[in-house]
Amino acid sequence: DRRADAEQALATSMKLLPTAIGAHYLARIAQDSGDLEQAVKYHQLAASSNSDVGRASARALVQLDLPRNPGRYVVVEPRLDRQGRVWMLVQNRAPVAIGGVIIAAAVANPAGGVAQGPVRVGTGRAALAPGQSMQVPTSLGPFKDPQALRLVQTQVQSAQVAR
Repeated sequence: DRRADAEQALATSMKLLPTAIGAHYLARIAQDSGDLEQAVKYHQLAASSNSDVGRASARALVQLDLPRNPGRYVVVEPRLDRQGRVWMLVQNRAPVAIGGVIIAAAVANPAGGVAQGPVRVGTGRAALAPGQSMQVPTSLGPFKDPQALRLVQTQVQSAQVAR
């Protein structure tokens, strides 16, 4: 089988001299075999290269990993508007456009438990380019004290690569 021979040759070459190209193709082989954990590891190695194959691996890595670990690629920062309502600043840290971000948010009670929420908010159909941010309103608040932001808890529940 030529594929098995290619995989063996690439694995041997990676032991001698790891390269982004070798890691990229081993990632594709692992992915085709259903070994997503190994595919992610190889794509992470290849993505560290500032090359065309490194960028291709970075995109492939996000496509594999984003559904399982959306919080790795999406950063959420709660903010208050002038009326004391909570908004979420949502930023894409992935090297590809993403969309369909869904965030769960709640305001913790300092004495324990939840004071408000949880609520689910999202970016809807809007796609965020790499590095781009957007503000998403919530129904949390209003708060008179800006220190209330310290009690806002968020979790990125899902996101997807934009088409």
